[in-house]
Amino acid sequence: MDMIDADDKLSQVAAPYNLNEDKLLTQWRLFRRTCGRQPDVSLRATYLMVPREHEALRAAYQVLLTSPVTSGVERAFSKLSLIKSKLRTTTGQERLESLMLYTRY
Repeated sequence: MDMIDADDKLSQVAAPYNLNEDKLLTQWRLFRRTCGRQPDVSLRATYLMVPREHEALRAAYQVLLTSPVTSGVERAFSKLSLIKSKLRTTTGQERLESLMLYTRY
């Protein structure tokens, strides 16, 4: 994450999880200054390098590490394969769209 867009990205993580944005940004800047940039390090390895005193930053990393990787689009395509099976290959696009809207994820 570059310094230019750090404010926006950190506020996106902080807002839904009730993290203190100012504290998070300060801790991130301090951590980045002391550890430097290491682009080849994984997210988990970076989390392990964060000092325990940086509570807000550690909480943000925990959020990022536990967030789901799959998106709604992948789930929609998964449901599409259930709806449009080999037996229903003649189903039109309009009917498929209406069926997908009523199928629960």
